[in-house]
Parts: sequence; C-alpha cells; structure tokens
Amino acid sequence: MQDARDELAQIWLEVPASDRGSVTTAANRADRQLSTNPTAKAVYLSEGLWKLQVPPLTLYFDVSEDKLTVQVTNVVFVA
Repeated sequence: MQDARDELAQIWLEVPASDRGSVTTAANRADRQLSTNPTAKAVYLSEGLWKLQVPPLTLYFDVSEDKLTVQVTNVVFVA
C-alpha cells in the first residue's frame, strides 16, 4: 500500500497546481468507493486484479478473499 501512496503523492507533486484539486477530489472519492463497495464500479482484469477509474486517476487494486481488505497496488494519472 505504501507504494501506491507514494505514487499518489508523486502524481500530486508533478501535476500542474491547477490540477491538484481534481487529484485530491478523485483520491477522496476513490477512498470512499474502496472502503464501502470496492468492486461495484470497478472492472475485473485478471488474477484478482481490479481497475477503478476516478478521473483523473486510475487505481489498480486487489480484494482479499474474505472481502475485508483492499490493497491498492498502483495509481496512475490519466490526463
């Protein structure tokens, strides 16, 4: 999870200041979605990997078998 947090922090630092608000808003929306019903708006890719698009971010994550934990593996900024 720390790697994904680092990716998000790096994205926030690298985007123009005018885009930082949208990155923060998207990260907060993704956090709410992942904490309540992670797969509801996500797309299953393969081997337990899911993709959630919350523009301008795309998050890749997996859900534990017991569905009690979510681990975000990557965060990507999509302009």
